[in-house]
Amino acid sequence: MSTRDQLRSLTLGAPARQMRRKLVTLRDATKQRVLEIELDEEGQPVLEPAIDKKRRPILDDAGDPVMREKKRYRYPPLKDSEGNNAQVEVREPGLKIRAAIYRAAGVSAGEESTVDLARLQVETVVALTYEPGDNNTKIFTDADKPALLAQLAGGFVDDIFEVAFPLMNVEEKEREALEKN
Repeated sequence: MSTRDQLRSLTLGAPARQMRRKLVTLRDATKQRVLEIELDEEGQPVLEPAIDKKRRPILDDAGDPVMREKKRYRYPPLKDSEGNNAQVEVREPGLKIRAAIYRAAGVSAGEESTVDLARLQVETVVALTYEPGDNNTKIFTDADKPALLAQLAGGFVDDIFEVAFPLMNVEEKEREALEKN
């Protein structure tokens, strides 16, 4: 069987692999942020070197860095009408959808492209976010894009994008170019 025939059988005859889907719990950026201590897999606090206001490491009497619990401020979970944590399903895109997201954000094949990262986040969130367990109901539409662009950093748009971007199967070289721009 030729390579062409093998590829045709993969695309036309064989069933596609299962689409990757992930649930995301949303955070409410309209509420007061809460201080959280980051925990590892065993439930123990993650330690990091302590730093002073000038971002220099704080050293103990022996000259070793002082370690402290890794803390971060996070918004509390967004609640649905029943008081449960609000969740959405993020789905892996097809090539056509991924290309449309890139075009809308200004990503091009050339090295000199200027990428609108906020637009990339919003386009990704709109295209890949669905009601959990529902096959066709999208959470957001194109009409929601201005409101999503106005959301605070660190809120649910960031939560969804953090999960959705790796599902787009972006190669490391492309990811570095996007982050550089």
